[in-house]
Amino acid sequence: MAGPRSQRHLREVQGVDSSGQGIDGAPVFSGGPIADQTGTVSVAVTPLDVSGEFTSNSVQDLKFAAGGLPKGLTMDSVTGIISGTVGIGQEGMKFACLTSAKDGFGVAYSNAFAWTIDP
Repeated sequence: MAGPRSQRHLREVQGVDSSGQGIDGAPVFSGGPIADQTGTVSVAVTPLDVSGEFTSNSVQDLKFAAGGLPKGLTMDSVTGIISGTVGIGQEGMKFACLTSAKDGFGVAYSNAFAWTIDP
């Protein structure tokens, strides 16, 4: 059973205080959930900018990363924009994607969404 001390420790590890605000400027997910996306093989996706979904009180710039993206899509680590053209052979597949923002101290926060490729 988690007591107040355990909950406080978890919040510190996650980089948020009891109000949900970032500790020492740690990045936090500030937007609503990132909407699930769809794409078509061999067609460029509409660029997805996730930078506005994360905030930080830190003077350090945030670095963005993404995992689980369909082949052919990449994220710009400075701008937080996902773009590219969906690669061949992914028709009908659904990808579990994870985006994250990390500050200069290595504290990160992430959010997940799905990217489905039309058959």
